[in-house]
Amino acid sequence: MIQSAGPTLSRHSPAHLQSTGARALCLQRQVMDQSFIESVQTGWHSFLVEQFGHRIQLEGIIYLRASPQTCMERLGRRGRMEEQGIQLDYHETLHTKHEDWLINKSTKVHFEHLAKVPVLVLDAEVEFEKDTKVQDDLITKVKDFFTVL
Repeated sequence: MIQSAGPTLSRHSPAHLQSTGARALCLQRQVMDQSFIESVQTGWHSFLVEQFGHRIQLEGIIYLRASPQTCMERLGRRGRMEEQGIQLDYHETLHTKHEDWLINKSTKVHFEHLAKVPVLVLDAEVEFEKDTKVQDDLITKVKDFFTVL
């Protein structure tokens, strides 16, 4: 079983929302670019991914695409103590990493099959929390995505 920020998923889940791997890939790229970690640490991360990454096989990725500004607004509304120090430039950097990886396909990934995983891009700029029509539309898109995997 794979543990994620969301529900527990089986080894061959059709999609992995908020995946640990996605966060790790983008976060690793960011901290490497900003020289926050040493090359020994990135080597260790790469070793672990190479040794154990093949055990996780994604069949699809759902990308909730929202601007860094929208993410900051939502972060502020949540009011979580652990998120209070996060700045807009952090969101901008992560947004760029996700765009390069999932949209532009310009990020080098550890495994060839990850470069070919289908990506469903959902517009997360729209407020969907209280709008049932928008929720229904998003659910339909996810269901349709699952049927083609």
